[in-house]
Amino acid sequence: MDAQTIIRKVVLEADTVDAPVTKGQVYGKVELYVNVDQKLGEINLVASESLERSDLLVLGQEVQNFLRSPGSGWASFCWRCCSSAISFSTSCTTAAL
Repeated sequence: MDAQTIIRKVVLEADTVDAPVTKGQVYGKVELYVNVDQKLGEINLVASESLERSDLLVLGQEVQNFLRSPGSGWASFCWRCCSSAISFSTSCTTAAL
């Protein structure tokens, strides 16, 4: 059997992994096939080490998501709070304080 005839199929339990990650936790598997339909076996995808959650990184991601979300980002907030104000820049500066 030639290694080029073996087909690998990666099956993940989720698209993303959130911390904390525990060493030994299974996150998916790799299935090995030959001739497309004959399954040779499978291997678990396992975390090789534990990782703690970083509150700073989580906060940064939440800020990024807020700023990117349509209708609820900073530009939208500024427009809503300033739309009835006489001076857009003065009102936004005041709102930011």
